[in-house]
Amino acid sequence: CLSFKQQVKNYKNTLVDEPGISSIPRDVIFPVEQIQSFDATTGLLGKTRQIATQTENVALIVDNKPILMFFPSVDRVLLAVAPEKLEEICQNAEVHISIKEIGDHPEWQQHAKAQMDSCLWQFAVWTAKGRLIQEIDVHQPISLRSWPNITRLAYIPDAMRLSAFLTKSPVNLPMLYKMIRVDIADLLNFVAASHVTNLLKIQTSQSGVAAVSEGGEYLNSGDSTIISSTATAQTSSGEVVASSAPVRPKQSSSMLQRLLKKLTGK
Repeated sequence: CLSFKQQVKNYKNTLVDEPGISSIPRDVIFPVEQIQSFDATTGLLGKTRQIATQTENVALIVDNKPILMFFPSVDRVLLAVAPEKLEEICQNAEVHISIKEIGDHPEWQQHAKAQMDSCLWQFAVWTAKGRLIQEIDVHQPISLRSWPNITRLAYIPDAMRLSAFLTKSPVNLPMLYKMIRVDIADLLNFVAASHVTNLLKIQTSQSGVAAVSEGGEYLNSGDSTIISSTATAQTSSGEVVASSAPVRPKQSSSMLQRLLKKLTGK
């Protein structure tokens, strides 16, 4: 049967060769206007997410032929077509895919080797192709609930460094892009794959979330740090006024600052 084992074998840890996390933000701007988005509720990825919550054995059908079968009792997927065909289907949002219950078939189930999360992760990478999943806004702080099982998932460059960062502190995409020297396509692929496998936490509040000031220095919305005496404040009437004097920062570092010192060895 077909599975993602070959991709797992090809996985390699490039952590040693990749540039590390910098405590000084890069002089880059997250290109919000240039980012394309995609709908992860349609196509093969959307249908796979749909059957992942079912309790009956089902198959996904394209052109009257099964392309995969899911056996939820053992959380295993049987891939009925070549990975190249699945990648092609992932990139066609208009393809018609139907769901069919298939009953009990032990002879098929014993050949089902791929895990559902592995399929969702791979399908997300093939579908995203450097685009932002529509379910996430670039300014929403995100974090990881836990580490992805990298050795069992399709390889994404910088996945280990992104995992290490996002398990420590919630951060939005523009700041993450400034902090970690990562290709933007790899970043968006990682976010999509983490989201569809339920590893990603999306923050609904800015409380306690790190941010980047216009001057590139780090702030934490949970503390009272202000970078300079020219910092501005907004009144209840909406008028923006300049602060008359600098505010002394707290003695304790923010969570992000502590994390950076640990990662950079400073």
